[in-house]
Amino acid sequence: MHLRPARPEDWPRAWAIQSAAFADLVERAWGGWTAEMEAECAADWVADQVRMIVVDGDVVGWVQVVRHADHDWLELVNLHPDAQGQGLGTRVMRLLMDEATARGVPLWLSVYRINAARRLYARLGFKTYPRDEIRVRMVFPADAPADLATA
Repeated sequence: MHLRPARPEDWPRAWAIQSAAFADLVERAWGGWTAEMEAECAADWVADQVRMIVVDGDVVGWVQVVRHADHDWLELVNLHPDAQGQGLGTRVMRLLMDEATARGVPLWLSVYRINAARRLYARLGFKTYPRDEIRVRMVFPADAPADLATA
C-alpha cells in the first residue's frame, strides 16, 4: 500500500469510491445520494490536499488532509467497500498519525456518530469530544490541547 498525490483527473474514480464507501450511511441518514450532494462533494475535493490509496497498482481509496501550522485536519478518508475489513484503514490512519506526530501536531477529525469508523479511531487512541447530535470531533494524541473540540 502507498499513497500518491491526487490529480484533478482522479475525481471520477474518487467519487466512485466515495459514493460506494458511504452508500449505506447516506442511505440511512438521507435516503441516498442526490445530484446536489455529489456536486457538494466535488466542490469539497481539493486535489492538492488529497492522496490516492494504491494497493497492487489499483486505486482503492483516498484521503484528504488539510495541514495547518498547529494541527492536521483529516477532512475525509474513503476506502472502497471491497478494500474494507482487511486492515487497510488502520494502516492508513497509522500513517497519518505518524505524519502528524513527526510534524509535532495533533491530528483532528470530525465523524458522524453513526459511522462505524468511530470504533477504529477510538481503538487507535483518538479522544472523543461531543460536537452536536450528528457528529463528534476526535483527536490524536488523546492528550492534545482541546482547542478544536468545539470549533
